[in-house]
Amino acid sequence: MKQGRTSKRKKTAKSHEHLDTSTLDVDATLDLNDPLDLNATILIDDSSNEATKVTTKSSKRKPKKNFINDPVIAISVNEQYPHCTTANDLYTCTRGLWRLDHERAGRAKYAFAIYEGKIKEVYEIEQWLPATKVFSDFWVARLERQGRTISADEHIGRYEFTGHVASEPIRKKYVGHKLPKRHSGNPIMYFNC
Repeated sequence: MKQGRTSKRKKTAKSHEHLDTSTLDVDATLDLNDPLDLNATILIDDSSNEATKVTTKSSKRKPKKNFINDPVIAISVNEQYPHCTTANDLYTCTRGLWRLDHERAGRAKYAFAIYEGKIKEVYEIEQWLPATKVFSDFWVARLERQGRTISADEHIGRYEFTGHVASEPIRKKYVGHKLPKRHSGNPIMYFNC
């Protein structure tokens, strides 16, 4: 457990009519145990042998509760989502081609299409399989139309899934919610698998 930092500074009031010109002794403690919450305790000694204690607590953001209790693979489609014009486009962008831990992905029951941290759609995964040449060629052509030239060799060792839109109760549970944590570079994130 980290020890909180303590700062002791003396402040002398000058030329402020509303302040006493005596020396104020301020003792502030910053609790670094929870980076999302800021706790500050300020002891003000006004030389009257009584200390006034002021405690403030401020939090810019609360930690998000993990509401995902199913085995899920969350896939960030930030690059392709603006190009998706239909539900089928979104499914195609979500299902492949990915470098991933095949064993962990195989335990996932659902795949989330994530755009800017928000769940846009949920798919029930039927199976993961190595990327096919047809699907790889589709992506090479699609990215070329978007002005990105890549080689088909970049898709070696990648996977795609087959599946369908999840049932309505599952979609209601997840679609529209923000993920409890951010993607950090890797477009693949696993929950409960």
